[in-house]
Amino acid sequence: MKKKRLCLILTILLVFIFSTSGLSYETLITADISIEDNLTGLSINPTTGMVVAASSKTKTLYLIDTITNTVIKTHTLSITPSGIAVDILRNMAIVSSKDGKLYFIDLETGNPIKTLSEDSSINSIAINMATDSLFICNDNGFMVMDLETENILNKVSLPYVVKGIIIDSNLGYLLMIMEGKEGLYLYNADTLEPITEINTGIIHSAISVNSSTHIALLINDSESSISVLSIENKNLLDTIRLSEKPDIITIDPVSFPYR
Repeated sequence: MKKKRLCLILTILLVFIFSTSGLSYETLITADISIEDNLTGLSINPTTGMVVAASSKTKTLYLIDTITNTVIKTHTLSITPSGIAVDILRNMAIVSSKDGKLYFIDLETGNPIKTLSEDSSINSIAINMATDSLFICNDNGFMVMDLETENILNKVSLPYVVKGIIIDSNLGYLLMIMEGKEGLYLYNADTLEPITEINTGIIHSAISVNSSTHIALLINDSESSISVLSIENKNLLDTIRLSEKPDIITIDPVSFPYR
């Protein structure tokens, strides 16, 4: 089995240096944890420092302590994960699957809480902390579920399949990357109306955002690099070249507030 390296906080600490020549970046490896698996999902609870990683190959959930940089618990899933999000309010992980299931897991104990079933496949999920709601993406668009009542509040049809989704809760923006489409699509997280598209000229495979700095990191699908975007200014800031192509990405806004 090929060993996949999960470098916590995605190996990269981005330091923003303003100068007359523009914006430059440095990268620093903060931790390197070897997990003998293919990871397909990654999310973090910044209040506890707990990272949750999921593998669709082995159907395994990994709970990782970012203070000690160790895997503290593994859990075998009954579903094949397609997406993962952390509910900070309830300290639980929500794992989605292609067969339309949502799997809720207590992050303190690592034990399953409940399973919900939807009537369509799920490609990716994201939590809007400002409204306590879950965005669920499928092949036809996305829907919004109230996390308290578990009721579906709204459904939006889209012409393209959503490959990745994340929310800047401070700006109230829904960030989406589409299958086979270049760039980043911005929607209003409250009205669900489109705002604009940030053209990067590249198809992306994964996305994360820092809601404090409004900086988004997007993995580039065809090369070993990450695009750095300003969501507030709606433009591409830079491209960071890496020695190998990352599979997944997340940002810890507490440990690295300037990233």
